[in-house]
Amino acid sequence: MVDCNSQFMEQFGDPRINPKGYPVMALSEIAKYWNGLTYKPKDVADFGTVVLRSSNIQEGKLSFDDVVRVTCDIRDRAYVKENDILMCSRNGSAELVGKVALIDRLDEPMAFGAFMMIIRSTYYEYLLQYFKMPAFREQINTGTATINQITSKMLDQVRLPVPNMEKINEFAAFVRQSDKSKFVAQIASNLNLWSSLRI
Repeated sequence: MVDCNSQFMEQFGDPRINPKGYPVMALSEIAKYWNGLTYKPKDVADFGTVVLRSSNIQEGKLSFDDVVRVTCDIRDRAYVKENDILMCSRNGSAELVGKVALIDRLDEPMAFGAFMMIIRSTYYEYLLQYFKMPAFREQINTGTATINQITSKMLDQVRLPVPNMEKINEFAAFVRQSDKSKFVAQIASNLNLWSSLRI
């Protein structure tokens, strides 16, 4: 099965050299981004609003195995929306800084924490994969051995090739089909495991 990274490279080419000659734009021209909610330990409760944190991104997907809820006031900008990209912007582990997931299922209102960033763009399907590639990591490298955080100013400096929406939609269709195929394969694997346990 062709993975999304390989498909991205095949369809768009390496963003670092832009072999297809797409227009190069600043990230700030096609997206908005900002950090989230600061809350105190006393705000955490068994009920309230979910606050998405670094631990809620697992293997490039949203995970709700570890959920924190808060009861403090939350400004509108700290709530996530469908198709937002959630990014870890600060973490004690440099490897986790920059990891992303798409907000694609909202069963209830959710906010995001101060060490996270939301990137909101109509190009979200393209950007989601771009953020996972070396081309992005190289642009935000501060020149030190590790990247301790990603700031809005750092993102302002990012420039990238931007294909037209028709090309992006073609890529998005591939990603959705790939996700569907992985889901079906996982279900089949689980059924096989269950069958073997019953024997």
